[in-house]
Amino acid sequence: KGYEEGGASKILSSAAIARLAASVVAFPISVITTRSREPLEWGGARNPFAIAADVIRTRSCFSGLLPHLIRAVPFSALYFLCYETLLSYARRSAGTVPQQYIAA
Repeated sequence: KGYEEGGASKILSSAAIARLAASVVAFPISVITTRSREPLEWGGARNPFAIAADVIRTRSCFSGLLPHLIRAVPFSALYFLCYETLLSYARRSAGTVPQQYIAA
């Protein structure tokens, strides 16, 4: 009933908000991971705690977040809308499929 109840705008907005929150939380972790693989500038994997402390102290923790959000949020919203639409369609048409074609 998800697609019929809320409509497309409700599904798109909830998916966009969820992806935005997840990206803001997970992006600094991705930055730390990426920078720990750069052996010359950041010291490589030898001292990951120092790398994390340096990244947390600076604003570079969220460097590149805006382009990431511009790419990821619309994709996730459309992906979730397609998923909910197909799920709704499958639930509505479940009674029309002969029993022999339904996996046990």
